[in-house]
Amino acid sequence: MRIRALQEADRTRRSNVAQRSILRIGLDELQQALVADWRLTLLLAQTSQDPQAARAARGPSPLGSRLARHTAGGWENAAVPDDLGVIASFLNLSPSAVLKLMVEIDAD
Repeated sequence: MRIRALQEADRTRRSNVAQRSILRIGLDELQQALVADWRLTLLLAQTSQDPQAARAARGPSPLGSRLARHTAGGWENAAVPDDLGVIASFLNLSPSAVLKLMVEIDAD
C-alpha cells in the first residue's frame, strides 16, 4: 500500500523506484533471488531473469492489463512508453503507431 501511495502521489515515479524506496529491493530482483534460493525450475528461473521476455511469452493479455493500469490516471504515467514499446514489439509496429491505436481505442 505504501508503494502504491508513493506512485499515486507522483505519477512519474516508476514502480521499481517506489519498490526500492520502501523495500530496498526491486520486486524483479527479489523474484530472481527467491527462484535461485528455492532452486525452482530452470524455465521459471530463465523467465524471471528477463521479465520483459517473460511478459512477452505470456502474450498480450498481461500487456493490455499493464497498459490499462498505467493509464488509469492518464497517459502521462512514466511507464507508458515502456508498455508501448513492448506492445509494439509484440505487434511488430512502431511505438508511435501503437500509441495512435491505443488513443483511438480509448476514445471509443
